[in-house]
Amino acid sequence: MVAELSKKTMLENSDFSEIDCFCFTGALERNCKFAYFIWLAFSRKMPNCLIHQSRPIIFHRDKRSGNISLYLHHSSGNVPYTISYKPQQKISSLRNEDKTDILVTSHFAACDSFLRRGVRSYQVPTVTATTDEMKDANTPVYNTIGSWIVTLDKDKKGNLKGTSQMYIPYYKTIKDDYRTFKKLELLDHTTISVPEINVKDDKDKIFDMLKNGQSLDEIAKKVGISSLKLGGVIEQLNTRGYNIIIVDNKVVVKKSKNKNNKFIKPNMSELKKIRQLWISDTHLCNEAQQLNLLNKVYKEAYDRGIDTVLHFGDVLDGDYHNRPEHQYALFRLGASRQLDYITNYYPKVEGIDTYFITGTHDQTHCKNGGVFMGEAIEEKRPDMHFLGDDKGIFNPKESIKTSEEMFHPGGGCSSSLSYKMQKYIDKMEPGTKPNIIGSGHFHQSHMMAYRNVIAFLIPCLTAKTNFAIRQGLENTMGAYFIDMYVNKDGDIEMIEFEEKRYTEKDIKKDDYMKTKQLVLKRDN
Repeated sequence: MVAELSKKTMLENSDFSEIDCFCFTGALERNCKFAYFIWLAFSRKMPNCLIHQSRPIIFHRDKRSGNISLYLHHSSGNVPYTISYKPQQKISSLRNEDKTDILVTSHFAACDSFLRRGVRSYQVPTVTATTDEMKDANTPVYNTIGSWIVTLDKDKKGNLKGTSQMYIPYYKTIKDDYRTFKKLELLDHTTISVPEINVKDDKDKIFDMLKNGQSLDEIAKKVGISSLKLGGVIEQLNTRGYNIIIVDNKVVVKKSKNKNNKFIKPNMSELKKIRQLWISDTHLCNEAQQLNLLNKVYKEAYDRGIDTVLHFGDVLDGDYHNRPEHQYALFRLGASRQLDYITNYYPKVEGIDTYFITGTHDQTHCKNGGVFMGEAIEEKRPDMHFLGDDKGIFNPKESIKTSEEMFHPGGGCSSSLSYKMQKYIDKMEPGTKPNIIGSGHFHQSHMMAYRNVIAFLIPCLTAKTNFAIRQGLENTMGAYFIDMYVNKDGDIEMIEFEEKRYTEKDIKKDDYMKTKQLVLKRDN
């Protein structure tokens, strides 16, 4: 099923009972007044829902099957620097009675996704090359090209339980695609096509007048231009895919070089798959720790067959001497006691290796007494591998050319989820960009594609500490299960991720006194 939604379209009587997966692609033209969303539906079960664009949502409620609501919104106005600002603003403006399950936003040629106030937001990138309008805009337009494939998971009542999403980036575009594109015919003989447009300018009309064996002078006289100018036109036609040569001042037209479709995205079967669990900010040895949640995500990784976990810093809560009240929040004081705790309580799962960096909390032990906690943990736990303080580069065994940057910055949070990572990526020198980057520290959750880098903010796995409460800081708890599909050069062609989110209901009181170490062994 393919549905094209315009600003005036409302699917009031559509049957969505067989849908659970959608594909979002952004504006086909940047200067259009409304977005075109193409929804490719795949057969399974999803309750009936009603979709409306750019107006308050009207729901069709069914007590027996539940309800999943989607809000399609094509924004307007100048493009803000911070990618996440407009969707965050939109979600904040929704009253509780107007809240939707999923918000889909377009117009800004950007790409990001996050969960806020119970609303899963997707900002849809474009499927067009950078236009002159984008280049001449007063504010920079970075034109992220790609699409989303989103799978919806519902509970027993038919309400939205969670989502799994695949982002498909495109790093290259085809020049003069509108001249050579052809319809797409699927293997099941279902045809998805756009009416072929015969767009010809004066140069194309000149090509139609060319005949083999004619001299340049004859054609120039017929067209009404000089022979010299005609030679220049022929050179321009060759850059468009035509194949014209001049032999002894006569024109020879050969078969066009661009008769076949060009595919710039390999099939998934041709790519290497990398599966990982990403976590951060466990803050072990603080009374607010949630070792039970850490055990849960490791157990799920074990069940999924994942053998690699990346930890993005603040493994331990450390010991801040400049915060006198901090010692009362700890149940293990000092470097040796905290090292002993992580050695004996951090999950130990056969077949899973954990690669970690240290954050600002871990490094307090170095400041206090010269204990480098990263090396100390690695020595005590052979399944835990230290990659650096604040920053590390991980090259997965499946594709050593793929560069994954692990980052744990300092400083405070920004109200806009994307701001800090955008500023960090902007400062990267050419040739130093990783394929993907994850950041801990902020206890926030966000994904974006920006300047050909895929970036994540990794949520934490601890309850809110007294310090965070006093400072009024966010505390998003969760983890990311990530599947990357990379080509032979290590570039990420597709990335699928599922966010495991935890709430206050999942917090275990006095976890530090009740939870034991998770120890699992693989079955032979």
